[in-house]
This record gives sequence, structure tokens and C-alpha cells, in this order.
Amino acid sequence: MRKLLRKEAGQPVLLSLAHDADFKVDMPEDLEVCLAQEDGLLEQFLSYTKSHQNYFINWLNTAKTETTRTKRLVMIVNAMALKQDFGLMLRSNRREK
Repeated sequence: MRKLLRKEAGQPVLLSLAHDADFKVDMPEDLEVCLAQEDGLLEQFLSYTKSHQNYFINWLNTAKTETTRTKRLVMIVNAMALKQDFGLMLRSNRREK
């Protein structure tokens, strides 16, 4: 990294972070419909922080086939019913296989 920045050991590095206010991940319609069909599941999903909601949404949106997307929708619905976060959902589904 130092070579890329052309810095010697001990030289300070200036770092700047910026909040991207325009970045927004919207809930897919199929996810919202699935969660709304059971009482409390949509509310459970919305109780998570926006960043945790985005874990689920981004994971769902990266499915390449309709079969995979459907499987992931089912996993998310089950996770909300069990009040699981994203990491726990993935770990519990690995154990079942």
C-alpha cells in the first residue's frame, strides 16, 4: 500500500470519508409482498437498522436465477418468523444441509 501511495514508513496519510446521501437501496416488491402476507414479518424486517435490511436486500438481488431468488425469499421470510439477523440466518441454513 505504501508503494502505491508513494509513502515511506512513518509518513502521515490523509484519509477522507464522505457520506453518500444519494445511495439508497429500495425494498424489492416481491420481498415486501412475501413479508406482508404474514402478521408481523414486515414489521420485524423494518425493525432492523437500514444497513441490516440492506444485507438481506443485496443478497436477494444478487440471485442469478429465479429458483435461487425464490429460495432466498423463503429463507428471509423464515428468518423474520424466527427473528434472526442476516448472519444467523445464513449459519442456521448451512447447518440444515
